Amino acid sequence: MATNTPNFLLPKPDANDNFNRIAYNALIDAIDSKVGAKTNAADTHMADLIKHITSLERDKWNAAQLFALTSSVGSGKTPTSNDLNATITAGFYNVQASNLNSNSSSGTMFVSTRGSSGISQILHTTANKLFTRFSGDGGTTWSTWLEQESATGAQAKVDAHAADAVKHITTPERDKWNAGQLWKLTESTGFSKYNASQDDADVLLNSGNYACYSSTKNVPESGGHLYVIQRDGSQVAQTFIGITSNIYIRTYSATWKQWRKLTDNNTLGNVLFGNKLVDQSNANFVGKVAGSSTENPHRSSAVYGSTSLATPSAADTVQAVYDALKSIDLSRVVVSNTGSGHVSQQLFSFNIVEHIQRTYGNIPGVTTAEKVTWLRNNLSKLTFNWWGFGSSVGGNKANISFWNGSSWTYWTSNSANTPSKSSIISTGIASLVQTDGFAYFVAYADASDGTTASVINTDYAELVVELSTDIKSGLANATTSTAGLQSGADKAKLDGISTGANKTTSSGTNGNVLVDNAQVQVYAHPTGDGNSHVPATGTTNGGKVLKAGGTANALSWAFVDWSEILNKPSTFLPSAHTHAIADVTGLSAALSGKLDTSQRGAVNGVASLGSDGKVPTSQLPTIANAAADITIADAGNYFDGANVETGMQEIGRVLAGARTSLVTSAQQLGVI
Repeated sequence: MATNTPNFLLPKPDANDNFNRIAYNALIDAIDSKVGAKTNAADTHMADLIKHITSLERDKWNAAQLFALTSSVGSGKTPTSNDLNATITAGFYNVQASNLNSNSSSGTMFVSTRGSSGISQILHTTANKLFTRFSGDGGTTWSTWLEQESATGAQAKVDAHAADAVKHITTPERDKWNAGQLWKLTESTGFSKYNASQDDADVLLNSGNYACYSSTKNVPESGGHLYVIQRDGSQVAQTFIGITSNIYIRTYSATWKQWRKLTDNNTLGNVLFGNKLVDQSNANFVGKVAGSSTENPHRSSAVYGSTSLATPSAADTVQAVYDALKSIDLSRVVVSNTGSGHVSQQLFSFNIVEHIQRTYGNIPGVTTAEKVTWLRNNLSKLTFNWWGFGSSVGGNKANISFWNGSSWTYWTSNSANTPSKSSIISTGIASLVQTDGFAYFVAYADASDGTTASVINTDYAELVVELSTDIKSGLANATTSTAGLQSGADKAKLDGISTGANKTTSSGTNGNVLVDNAQVQVYAHPTGDGNSHVPATGTTNGGKVLKAGGTANALSWAFVDWSEILNKPSTFLPSAHTHAIADVTGLSAALSGKLDTSQRGAVNGVASLGSDGKVPTSQLPTIANAAADITIADAGNYFDGANVETGMQEIGRVLAGARTSLVTSAQQLGVI
């Protein structure tokens, strides 16, 4: 029995079915129709770009966020745990203040991961604040929530910071600090600077404080402190303070001058009190110019081709030799001879007279001989230090010796093969200081045998001069033109001067004095109203008073008018006082015309009136006829003592009011 295909239901003949052409064609047509329809549908479907994606789209989407960070609607997810410590899957979450470890804030939280261990949480709260925290162990431990800065908060802090005058500097402060010490004189710790690659005083030209050790080259002592001051690139001054408290100075201008030792307070005290002065100074070849004794008075020379030690001479050498001799720096002066019996030697000549005078001042004496005598009496020790080595037939050997005036004597040697120090120390000053004021030393190697060279290598040489002298014995008292010691009179005068006082003398300028011959104003009279001087009086101002004018500083002499006196009293109470007669004008003349009161009621004087207004009878004059009465008659006559009436006479007046009349009635005028 025939069956059908599963998709198109086409008949499938069995083994017993016969092949039928018509049926076959119908089958083929059916297949073609079905397949064609499917093919068209497939083509239409395949051409539908909406239903299909491209390779670019697939790549783009595969590269896009495939992990859901939010809910399906795009909002924040709800944490699967109430504890935010357990929210460790990347995404956006809605959190509540009630969530554990939520910083007590509600809002949205973003979680990002870095591998399986690094987890960060960013919480944006409803209060518009942003907090972050991090776990580096997969959420087991967390950092504390850290609030992030906002623009408003940052601006507020910036404003507060900008207003903080402590944290900020002002223009005057900047100018002040820019004008301060910007070049570092020390290390940042305040200690002296030190650079092992510059452990040489000759190369330290920049200003600063430097530490010096036993390895430091070209310093006057082993170990100390070096202070450098640079004026410009070619002018430098160095001060060295040794660990023995000795102080040395030197300067640089194209070349270094030799170190000069300074005297200290103890030295000055010894000078003032007449004690012995013991001091050391170094003579070397620092600053030496070949062919000149101006910069440095010492000299050196090499001796070639001699089979014996050469006698000292005034021979000089070239500048390159002095440049090598000035410091311990392995730049050696080499003298070599292969002549049989020849002795290689380097001669050193130190001018002691010049060295002492340049270090301490003039030596007492005029001639060189006088100065040499003084040196021989006052030098206590000379020490010749030589750094070098030598070689010859017998191997390494170098010798040094000094000239005693007739021969080389007292030698010492070393067998080093590198520059090493050898010294000659002598107190036999008389034999060391020669009549020319020099001391001579030589360094030499053993003689050559004609095959092996005689070689002497010199790195550095110096002479340490020790002075032990009573300087006071060679100095006179100072004068106005010559330096010297202080006299007793000068000392007494100085003791009477206050500390820091200056010489003060009178000045021809008003208000000034001369201080050290310089005008110094000590008083300036103030100006302005009330500060004027009293005008000159002159001969025309006698009896006048000083009157103030109506403008500032207007003053003049004038009389005071009665009208200028204010608040005068209308009456003046008398005051008890006395005057001499001569004090009252015309009084004496007026009194001369008056009767003295002593004549009143006196004999030969004038009568006075009694209390009744009458002349007392006791003052009436007497007449010859004392017993007679005088009687005034009615007619105006009077009767004399004989009772004889005489003619009327005016013998008195009677005053009645303002009227004066003759007495006409007889009255008893008194007893005569």
